[in-house]
Amino acid sequence: MVSKSGCLKARFVNRLRKEAYEDCTKKCESDRCTGGGSRSDGLKAVRNYFYKGPIADKIVQLHKEQEGLFSREDQSGYRGFWEKPLTGSYGDYTFYANGTWTQGAVVPMALQILENIDLKSMGHNSPEYVHTLL
Repeated sequence: MVSKSGCLKARFVNRLRKEAYEDCTKKCESDRCTGGGSRSDGLKAVRNYFYKGPIADKIVQLHKEQEGLFSREDQSGYRGFWEKPLTGSYGDYTFYANGTWTQGAVVPMALQILENIDLKSMGHNSPEYVHTLL
């Protein structure tokens, strides 16, 4: 059972997500309408708006209210990076996933385990099928 405070927290987080999406959309639209700069400049502006602007303020405020750990410095100092994806195959398909830091390797591994099992012959959602997948 979810506590009353847990429900309130979930509603606040969902509202924050909606507001963040709307704020970023407005920022993108306003930057696009100004007609200045390159795509790269626009992406940098949106990134700064998210990690250093009003959305970052809302995220940090949520963490303060909920005894979280993110600070303004965490937000503004965050830097993403590109990494070589993990790959796996299943039949004719190749799957790409994030590195092991996100458990991304689990999906390709699970599909490779299932590759030589005839799931169709078991019948969809049959006990044997469900037991095999889980």
